[in-house]
Amino acid sequence: MKIASRHLLRLLLPAALLAYAADDTAAPAAAAVPLVSHFYYLGEDAAFASLERNISAVQLLSPVWLHVLPDGKLRNTADDRVRDLAARSGAILHPVIVNDDFRPDAARAAFSNPVLVEELVSLAVRDNYAGLQLDFENLDAADRDPYAAFSENLSRALAAKGKTLSIAVVSPIYGTGPATARALAWKPTQRSSAYDYQRLAKASTFLTLMTYDQYTSPEAPGPIAGIEWMEACLRNILDVVPAGKLMLGIPLYHRRWAGTAVTTGTWMEAQELAWKWKTGARLDLLHQEPVIRVRDAGTAHEVWFSNADSVRRRISLARQYGLRGFSAWRLGQEDPSIWTEALATP
Repeated sequence: MKIASRHLLRLLLPAALLAYAADDTAAPAAAAVPLVSHFYYLGEDAAFASLERNISAVQLLSPVWLHVLPDGKLRNTADDRVRDLAARSGAILHPVIVNDDFRPDAARAAFSNPVLVEELVSLAVRDNYAGLQLDFENLDAADRDPYAAFSENLSRALAAKGKTLSIAVVSPIYGTGPATARALAWKPTQRSSAYDYQRLAKASTFLTLMTYDQYTSPEAPGPIAGIEWMEACLRNILDVVPAGKLMLGIPLYHRRWAGTAVTTGTWMEAQELAWKWKTGARLDLLHQEPVIRVRDAGTAHEVWFSNADSVRRRISLARQYGLRGFSAWRLGQEDPSIWTEALATP
């Protein structure tokens, strides 16, 4: 779909972006409609600048504005500038609710707060949001049923007011070991045991599958989102979730290993490191993700990052499996050429 056609798509399919898609097909298939483009936003200057420049290509916008605190209360960090920009452009606002700092006790406080659901629904109605997205992380297996029940209650309450709920879920499989590990090494973990994917899908308009952060530990450098691993995650979750209710999570950032230190940052910062080291990136053919490897002052450095080409490949994967669309984390971190190259993929 060409960028210029996105304005037309807003006119033709405004309700369809959030409506239920009854597609039970798990096998790869050609998408019948253009993919929904969904972007996350944090309140940083670079993020707002990117949003201003590229709002015409953002169909669904999810600012991280709603924080459940450990006492069960809600902190709202909504930005009027973003609300006004979305309203003028026609982008659909779908703010994210997080357990603050991804603290498990904050999520559990949400489960036991009898008035939080009502507060969230009232806020969505008052601020004219199309819906909300839940993103509770660092949960345990014991949280599986309470989280599903909370999601169901919130979904019903939102639906009664004409609003929708989506849910961000962690990837169903992960692996340990070197970046050369293949699919047989990827297994369900504690991170995924807290998510009843089938039940959460039924409670929501769509799930965002957070297929990133594949490698994060100091001991094992590797891709942020190797494409073979992403496809394995898709095949796993499509056993229980219809393709039409699934958005593929796509990272827009870099991760750097320097000795035992691991940091994340923007695409531009990765390019600045390459310029500093007077080296270039190469495409890792297994993972279909660019990487920079150097030794500087006796320390091994490894930088994996997303660029327009890797984003294009992952959007193509979403299209191949007939998914609803993609969810990109996050605005302000991206290679600027994604807007003219990756998103212009037909």
